Amino acid sequence: MQAPDARLVKNTYESPVDSTHLLPTELWREIFLTVIPPNPTPLLTPTNFFGGGLLPKKWTSLRYRQRERARLRMICKKLEPVILELLLDDVIFYSSGVERFYCTLENLGSKTWNPGNLTRRITILFSDILAGDDANTFALLGKLHEHCPNSRIVTTFIYFRGPSRASPIDLGWARNLKQANLQTRTFSTHSLVSLAEKNPELETLALLAERPGNVQATLRTNVEFPQLKRFFISCDNVFSHLSSPKLEWLGLCLRQPSNKGLTGFLWGNSANLTYLHLNILDVADEELPRALHLIYLCPRLQTLSLEGDPICNNSVEPREPHASLQHLILHLDSPYQVGDWLRMFGLVLGRRPLLTFMTIKFRLFRGYRAIILEIIARDCGKLDSALVFEELH
Repeated sequence: MQAPDARLVKNTYESPVDSTHLLPTELWREIFLTVIPPNPTPLLTPTNFFGGGLLPKKWTSLRYRQRERARLRMICKKLEPVILELLLDDVIFYSSGVERFYCTLENLGSKTWNPGNLTRRITILFSDILAGDDANTFALLGKLHEHCPNSRIVTTFIYFRGPSRASPIDLGWARNLKQANLQTRTFSTHSLVSLAEKNPELETLALLAERPGNVQATLRTNVEFPQLKRFFISCDNVFSHLSSPKLEWLGLCLRQPSNKGLTGFLWGNSANLTYLHLNILDVADEELPRALHLIYLCPRLQTLSLEGDPICNNSVEPREPHASLQHLILHLDSPYQVGDWLRMFGLVLGRRPLLTFMTIKFRLFRGYRAIILEIIARDCGKLDSALVFEELH
């Protein structure tokens, strides 16, 4: 048998066939999304939205995932448009890197193409840099919409541990958004004016302070969010000036159940409300009837989610059953809270129920399920509700 021509063999190994173009672009996109999936969206479900899922607990892994997407650019020049689309669709950076992010977009782009047009979702982690350079940082963020005009989802985590009298964080740079998850040490409720004016299509808003006491109640004008469906705010003293007629989920830190502004807001804006989350803080036991009244102001409410401090008052008489309420979710810091939470609704031996539920879900750390079941058996006997346990890691 004649040996193959050495020149042919050499050319075969030196010039491998580039077969990447044989697969359609859409298939490559699906392959890359399978290898490095999109970052999870913490606002997609009520449980995550109100249950601690707002804060990415694996910030390092999210950053790592973004770096892995960047490395995909080295695979093949022909695939760069697909890779850039995946890389820039959802970006994560520290506040100290805002200017560097802008420079990256300028280097990748051209006179006729702005790669920032690909960006739909932005997550920014602020740090103690704000203690000395906050004005410059927020001035740079004022150009965010100019560089990324199609961004519709913004998440910020502002960990400023400066003086307790620190100024509220400037949120005037946020515009044309559909989702905004803004977590900061302190904020002024007046920032809602800017958020409403610059974000008329806003559907999801979470505005959280490090502590509810850090919220500065400075809102003095009426504000309307015409498209808002999901809303969480770390206070209960802002609602007299708010309107959001399409609201479906609402979460707040409840300190004054008798607050007329909150009562009026629910009366006029809860027609579509199906999910209510209350973080109950230092509410006196005699306020239980008023707290229950807030629930009855929501005619289509299906799920009640609670955390914080239970309110116990054995002298409260039952009302007529709620027309639509079916589910109770309890966010437990300790398994020993469960008795007080169930007592709050009269679901213990010797009491008539104030509210009844088809299901009761307990969200708690792993390992306490047996303790909870023991407390329920001792204090409540057999509950008519189905019990569900969601153990957190």
